Amino acid sequence: MKLYLQCLEDHLIPSLQNCVNKYSEWWSFKINSPLGEYSSGRLNAYFRPEELFNLLKEDALQSNRFEQGNSQILFTEESLKKSFNRNVVFFPELYTLCLPHVNILEESTQLNDLRNKNIAADLWIETPYNILYKDPTAKFWISPVFNQIMCSNKEICYSWKELCCLVTHYITNPNTHFTALGDSMFSVNSDSVFANDFRFTYFHKTQIPAILKQITKYLGKRSNILTLFPQFMLEDSDIETMAFIEHTLFGDNRLMPNIQNFIYV
Repeated sequence: MKLYLQCLEDHLIPSLQNCVNKYSEWWSFKINSPLGEYSSGRLNAYFRPEELFNLLKEDALQSNRFEQGNSQILFTEESLKKSFNRNVVFFPELYTLCLPHVNILEESTQLNDLRNKNIAADLWIETPYNILYKDPTAKFWISPVFNQIMCSNKEICYSWKELCCLVTHYITNPNTHFTALGDSMFSVNSDSVFANDFRFTYFHKTQIPAILKQITKYLGKRSNILTLFPQFMLEDSDIETMAFIEHTLFGDNRLMPNIQNFIYV
């Protein structure tokens, strides 16, 4: 539970809040706005203030209209001068200067649709791998050659603890692939089938988990927030919330096999 809470507090909630803030305000140009004419269809009908500011910034950079030595001062060209009625613009004041040219979207349904669609596309969390490796119900696939030799094909997939024990036991006991150089140092034999996989010859016993992480894939786990803490499931919306958290944290990460998401027959 502490690991889940830490992930929520340190990663998911801040990232979600950033996305909410990022997509909370949407504009559309007023009819016959000279600033709308300036954008000339380069923005969608509804856009975020930041998108407009980035467009103005990119145009200014391409035409060298920022004051040399002061990147906050923008010199306007004719169409922008018509929009802002000034020759020189202080870039941080763009929000206020643009307001007379736009309508702020306030219709709740449309605003929520835009916000939720963009948050869903933008929200991404680096999987908290410490949970995966510590979860006894998480299963990992290991490359077949390693599984055959080091694990004797005992299983198709293993818990992380099982894999670490099997691989460590194999490496630290006499075999034809690794040579012990004292109690903690080992070397990969040059004629070993593993010689091409290991881009080094010598390694320390404490490095075995780090090596193992490079030849395994995470397949999934039997536990989730609701199976670990069923008391949290009070309403149907709680199930949806927990499913969202689980998918966001664990549904897409670099340890998962590359699986096609589209299903057809």
